[in-house]
Amino acid sequence: MKVLVINLMQIGDLVLTTPVFRAIKSAHPDFFLAAAVNRDFADLVKFNPFINRLFTVDKRSLKSVARTIADIRAVNFDLCINLNRSERACTLAALSAASNIVGYAKSIFYPFFDKVCPNLKNSMHQVHSHFKVLETAGLGNLPVPNPDVFIGDTHLNQPFPDNLVAFNVGASWQSKRWLPEYFASVAVELINRGFHVAFLGSKLDIPIVDQCLAFIPDKSNVLVFTGKLSLLELAAFFDYCRLLITNDSGPMHIAAARRCHTLSIFGSSPTAGFFPCGSGNIIIKAPVDCHPCYKHSCPRGDLLCMKAISPQLVLALALLDLTSTMNKNP
Repeated sequence: MKVLVINLMQIGDLVLTTPVFRAIKSAHPDFFLAAAVNRDFADLVKFNPFINRLFTVDKRSLKSVARTIADIRAVNFDLCINLNRSERACTLAALSAASNIVGYAKSIFYPFFDKVCPNLKNSMHQVHSHFKVLETAGLGNLPVPNPDVFIGDTHLNQPFPDNLVAFNVGASWQSKRWLPEYFASVAVELINRGFHVAFLGSKLDIPIVDQCLAFIPDKSNVLVFTGKLSLLELAAFFDYCRLLITNDSGPMHIAAARRCHTLSIFGSSPTAGFFPCGSGNIIIKAPVDCHPCYKHSCPRGDLLCMKAISPQLVLALALLDLTSTMNKNP
């Protein structure tokens, strides 16, 4: 059978789709499994051994979408599984010419789908919602593995200290971002205890990282990789980290997929649907009535869900994790 899985969303969404690839191929090794993904993040699955063919789409270009549709139709897929409701993804699925089209869809695309599934991310983890789609598609009740990011021969040509703690201070929404001065306060305390800290993120995060750095007087144990690492280099970097302290973000999911411990701070987004998968992950959210609001900016105007999470709490939990891993690996 030829199966196509579509997810054109962001970094975290793509990482949370990787359990689908492993599960399908493990249960049906004879299947031809293809994936259609956002070109900007395709490196995250470029080395995935469970994918037989990778289609990449520039969502900003109608020409790219049309070309990908033509390439997909030429394969004659038996089954198309759509795992996001964006118009581009739904269009790819609707025009895939697959014999059976199943998954999430906007109402305007319902006539093109054989079976439309609700995205249950508000009541269960996004990965488990995806596996409900697989079951609806007739693939059975498959075991749910953790996400994976395979890095191939990607490596970083520099030594890193053993006691390295990473910080990801950016996030796609303003309402997902813990305060820069809070991150800096935790970083200073870790530095005072002999740890090295590293700031990550894309070029868009440079202004936020600069705000953090302004609160750190002694930068001798500070590494800054903001805007300097590709996605695969970022994944490789997590292999050297003891812990990632992060907002709810794509790097959070990449770190967890590389089995790096994470301490994740949630603001407006639901923890139930998007917490990092696997062991060694700590999640923090404030006990405020408005969480989760799903808004890109705080509708109250005071960002209480983030301000209520103190640097002292984050530091205590970070040290608890770091001490625990140190005792396991003397």
